[in-house]
Order: sequence, then C-alpha cells, then structure tokens
Amino acid sequence: MAAIALIATATWAESQILQTSVAKGQPRLVIDGDQADLQSSSGAVRLAPGMEVEYNDVIGSQDRFWVAGSRRTVLGRDLFVIAGDAAASRDARELALPRVTAGTVARQSPVLLADPQRPATLEGVAWVEGPDPRSGSIRFAGFDGGFDGAFGPVEVVSPPGPGSQLALRGAVLNEGELILVWSAFDGRDDEIMWSRRRDGRWSPPARIHPDNQVPDITPALAVFDHRALAVWSWYDGNDYRLVASELDAGVWGEPRSIAGAGSLYPELLATERAPWLLFYEASPPQWRLDELDERFFATRSLSAPVDRTDPPAVIALDQRGAQLEWPATPSGESVTRRSALWEPLRTRAIER
Repeated sequence: MAAIALIATATWAESQILQTSVAKGQPRLVIDGDQADLQSSSGAVRLAPGMEVEYNDVIGSQDRFWVAGSRRTVLGRDLFVIAGDAAASRDARELALPRVTAGTVARQSPVLLADPQRPATLEGVAWVEGPDPRSGSIRFAGFDGGFDGAFGPVEVVSPPGPGSQLALRGAVLNEGELILVWSAFDGRDDEIMWSRRRDGRWSPPARIHPDNQVPDITPALAVFDHRALAVWSWYDGNDYRLVASELDAGVWGEPRSIAGAGSLYPELLATERAPWLLFYEASPPQWRLDELDERFFATRSLSAPVDRTDPPAVIALDQRGAQLEWPATPSGESVTRRSALWEPLRTRAIER
C-alpha cells in the first residue's frame, strides 16, 4: 500500500467512512485518526494527512478517484480537491482551485459533480462560502479537460440569505445540466432549496416543496435515467420523518412521506441501476437500507439494529442481504459490523 503525502492536512473529529456508491469498482474513503485509506476494487491508496482537514466527498471508478474536503488555514477554512489515477500509476495530487474571494473566511462543505454513468469524468465542484457559518453563499466552479484539466471561474449559485445554507448535495441530470439541493434558513425555519445549471447559467434558487412553517433538513439527491430524486427529513410538529420528491419536466412533485416517525439522515447510494436509500430510524435505533426500482419504489429492505447515528458503509452485498460497517471512534466505540437479510416490501414506495 503506497503512502502519499498530501499538501492538504486533515482534521479528524471522529472516524468516518465516506461512500457515495455501492456499484462495482466505486471507491470509498475510510478515515481513522490521522490517516485515510482510499479503497476500491483495484486496491487501496493510503492518504497520510496531518491535522485540520474534513473530508466531504469521494467519487470515481476502478482506476480514477476524486476526493474533496476543506482544511484550516490562517484565515479560516479553504477547499481542496485531490485527484488520483491508479491505472496510470500517478500520485494523488491537489488541483488548483479558483482564488478565495476577498473577505471570505471559510470555503467548505464541497460536493463533486459527476455523471453516475461516467464517475471518472468530473463536471465541477460546489461549496458553501462566507465570512461565517450563518451568512454563507453557494458557489460553483466547472471542471474541464479530463484528469489533467482545470477549474473555471467561480459562479454564484445562491447569494447569502437571512441565515445559514447547509447540507449541500449535487448531481448531473443530463449532459451539461447540473442540479444542486441544500437546506437554507428563510428567517423562520429551514427549507430545501434547489438550482439547475443549463447553458452555463444557474436558475434562481427555489424551494423544492411548498412553503411551510416547520424545518426541512438534511437532503439527499440522486439521478437515475435522467430523473432526479430528492429525499429529506421533514418535521411534522412532533417528529422528523422522511419525505421524497421527484423532478419531472423541471418541476418537483408533491413531497410524499416514505418512512415513519424518527427517520433521519438519508443517503442515496448510486448503484448500477436505481439508487438505494439508506437512513436512520430512532425507535428502535437502527439503520435501514431500501432497494429502489426504476420507478423509485422500494421493493425490498433490510435493517441493522445499532445505537449509532453515524452512517455505515455497505461493505458486502449479495442476493440474500448485506453487511454494514461503522468504524472505531475516539470515544471508544470499536468497529461495528451488522449483517441483515433482505425482506420484500409491498407498500413502502416513493410515489410520484
């Protein structure tokens, strides 16, 4: 396993496993203390950072990967994007990013945008930028030229609003068409916002759902067959529960409830077919994985009882079930593994 010294240094609040896809050959990033292993079906590359880095996203293929995060600087926090190409035996390297805007203290929470059918082709990176966490804007820089390409100029997707803009997610909808979703405080509560980039321009930020008086938080986003699916936690007055909406002809459908009270922290994992939905259920405490079909209907599900709210990695799959894994933590929790069997579902569906 080759050790790669990075210009970026890494912060570590706790162990993490970053995984955005369960498709064959897709990488995952295992962070443990002051080191991180980029793992894929072709092997593993050890990233050996120092301190003060947060990893946010990882995408790629069997031979190529991209990792994005932020690191502490003398002025606050700034972005990094690392590219690696195992097939060409290249060392991991940092890509040059556009210069920081004057007055900016933090650029953080980056997301990488790539077509799930072509994960080795990077379209760009989006991030949250601002003088403090309560007054951030959403920004984007396109990427052109393949592995040896460069980032273009910064584009403002959403200017600063009345409060924080958080939980940024992005996806490629069609060739040359990108979408972003995030949670934004509108002065009363958090709403799920979105914007689409076509012909080089971003649409004005708008709500995915009708305006309401309760928090909507932690969106997840996936694209399959040029259709976008967003899932998030909505507060019903007593509990958070998952709702979902599909983008059809440029319009988001009415949000539908897809999980019970206490459902939180959704993640949509890419596969060779439709995405899978991973989320936490508070009572009883467990993580649940739903397999979705091409219509975004949940056809089967598995549950792993565990009293941990950090998301697991899906490390083994077959027709009978899956194994989920959580890393060790500085607080003393050891590596946790749970195996679970698939169960058929007849009524749980993400309705159009």
